[in-house]
Amino acid sequence: MSTTVTLDDDVASKLEEEIRRRGGSLNQAVNDLLREGLQEQRTSSDDFNETSAELMSQIHEGYQEYLRGELRPVEEFISELEAEIEDSPQTR
Repeated sequence: MSTTVTLDDDVASKLEEEIRRRGGSLNQAVNDLLREGLQEQRTSSDDFNETSAELMSQIHEGYQEYLRGELRPVEEFISELEAEIEDSPQTR
């Protein structure tokens, strides 16, 4: 695909630095940097979605226990959540 893009001065400067550092052409540098940025965005989004789903599952589990009358001290529940959050890949 061929297109025209207007770059801000700061972005153009950083792109020129990357071209010198990596070697290669403008086209290759733009493609590589966009590919890397898009992959990072997808990975971060996937990690967030997995963590959110885990937390929602735990909240649902706690609510179901409440409905069944299986109450436990809130401190215990919060301690378990904190331990799981500390052990998650996002907090390491």
